[in-house]
Amino acid sequence: MSTGTGRQGGRPVVAVGGHVDFQGIRWQVVRLAGQHIHLVSDGREEVVLAGYLFAVWTIT
Repeated sequence: MSTGTGRQGGRPVVAVGGHVDFQGIRWQVVRLAGQHIHLVSDGREEVVLAGYLFAVWTIT
């Protein structure tokens, strides 16, 4: 598990600086804005809704 990501009390937790595996790519969380989570990986950027990310996220 990476710093800033994981589970707490059975719920997914994510924080700026943490990492998630999403769409087969390892992403770093760079911003949280309401329900939007901003991710970057190798110069690519993605913004996803928290609910969707938590539904498909692989915690590592």
